[in-house]
Amino acid sequence: MDPDQFFAGTKARNGASYSATDLLPLKGANYYRLKQVDFDGHATYSGVQQLRFDKDKLATFALFPNPATDVVMISLGTIENAHAQYTIIDAAGREVQAGSFTKAQASTVQSLHVGHLPAGIYLVKITDGASQQSAKLKIK
Repeated sequence: MDPDQFFAGTKARNGASYSATDLLPLKGANYYRLKQVDFDGHATYSGVQQLRFDKDKLATFALFPNPATDVVMISLGTIENAHAQYTIIDAAGREVQAGSFTKAQASTVQSLHVGHLPAGIYLVKITDGASQQSAKLKIK
């Protein structure tokens, strides 16, 4: 594995971007910052960013990384029924992958293998029988 895939180090490339998903943000104000550690061990911090969350409007699932190449992680949040089903739909509206998660797994992060899918934009739908949510997924 190429270490530059994960670390920009001292020679950070222009346009380097980073993302993270807080799977359990608190209601109200949440504070975030980045820490960059150079190859020589020197660390610098970004400015603090505040994000506010209204718990009633938080998504119950998240996809990351997005865009993905081989594997996408899916955080289910909480589901009400015993099982949750997912489907991945391509841009033509065809179901290209489907599966399910049990309630025991609902508070964990699950991995979905998507490396066999061609590059493009997909829709991931999650339903537990009582409600349905969807999110776009880009595969490189």
